[in-house]
Amino acid sequence: MDGEGSLSFCSSSSTFSIIASLAQSGADGKILLGEIQTFFRGHGIRSSVLPHRQKHTLGKKRMYQLRMAQRDSVQKLLTCVVPYLRIKRVKAQDALRTFKLFPKMKPDGGWRTRRENLAIFRSNAEPISD
Repeated sequence: MDGEGSLSFCSSSSTFSIIASLAQSGADGKILLGEIQTFFRGHGIRSSVLPHRQKHTLGKKRMYQLRMAQRDSVQKLLTCVVPYLRIKRVKAQDALRTFKLFPKMKPDGGWRTRRENLAIFRSNAEPISD
């Protein structure tokens, strides 16, 4: 992830997600990402290989992305790679802390709203003492 990968924190008015992705170019890159996807699948990490959204330019290789957007998959991946990251380690640790602070589901199985997650965050935050 340090070289050809990214970790994105995405939010809208009602949801928040963290997406991990790896990028490669050309037919060989697509094959490589497919092999990585197969390896990840064997370890319970769900992902998709997609063409990159950028417009294809004549003479340039097409870009492909291996994207992990499912919360459990991103969490598993980051837990495994954090010890090996140098450039993006802090961002990955922030993502793991975010997963811990904002649980995915209510105990009854329903989804939490952004407002409920904010209330949980505030109740878990340690008071600042001088």
